[in-house]
Amino acid sequence: MGTNATTQIKISKGRITIPESLREEYELHDGESILLIPVENGIMVKRRCDMKSLRGSIKEIDVEKASKFIRKLRSEFSSATD
Repeated sequence: MGTNATTQIKISKGRITIPESLREEYELHDGESILLIPVENGIMVKRRCDMKSLRGSIKEIDVEKASKFIRKLRSEFSSATD
């Protein structure tokens, strides 16, 4: 398919289905975790990896937005685990 191809992905019941061609191209397997990273114009999807490998993948970060997002995630996580 190539990295410049556009693919429509549908969301159903909060689940995202990645087409088989992309799963094969990027060697994604059932049950594997991926990262969804909020960026200014949408969401970046990355294979789950150590944080050091993400260095430089986002050119500009709004620190205040990122901090708010992290606080929100922490709050949601702690609510879900109580």
